[in-house]
Amino acid sequence: MGEGYMAAMPANAYNWVSVWRRNFLAWRKVALASLLGNLVDPMTNLFGLGFGLGNIVGRVDGASYIAFVAAGMVATSAMISASFEAMYATFARMDAKRTWEAILYTQLTLGDIVLGELAWAATKAVLAGTIIAIVAATLGYAEWAVNSLCAASNRSHWPRLRDLAMVVISLAPSTSISCFTRRSSSRR
Repeated sequence: MGEGYMAAMPANAYNWVSVWRRNFLAWRKVALASLLGNLVDPMTNLFGLGFGLGNIVGRVDGASYIAFVAAGMVATSAMISASFEAMYATFARMDAKRTWEAILYTQLTLGDIVLGELAWAATKAVLAGTIIAIVAATLGYAEWAVNSLCAASNRSHWPRLRDLAMVVISLAPSTSISCFTRRSSSRR
């Protein structure tokens, strides 16, 4: 490997945690507004489609239409949250706020930053999906959410949770490869 590629590799297995922690501490200040924002749009769609269109459609394969839509809203909420965090918020920290530049003056490498940002995007996806699943299960629209939470306590279901983790990890490549390229700019 060339010297340029080594700069993009994580320095060790744990440096990314400091980037994740920095993002968490910054997010904690606006956590309530962020969680409510992640909750409002999917719940509006859930109720609008579930009750509005659900009265016309009826049942889908034995389940109510709102229960059918609830599963899609959980997945959509997680995907949108991860995509937004990995694209827009990460770009803002990299370009406008220049947080990445400040972090690169420490012992962290570009790979540590990218890995920390990806872990943070996955965390936000899990939070967003879990919140919608909890609300849908509380309202009685997501029996599968209650079953999966009960399955988490049973060790024989760990392969299913591993498969869920693979879905979350598959969201990680949504960041642009352009974050690894150097930019010739007059701001330096």
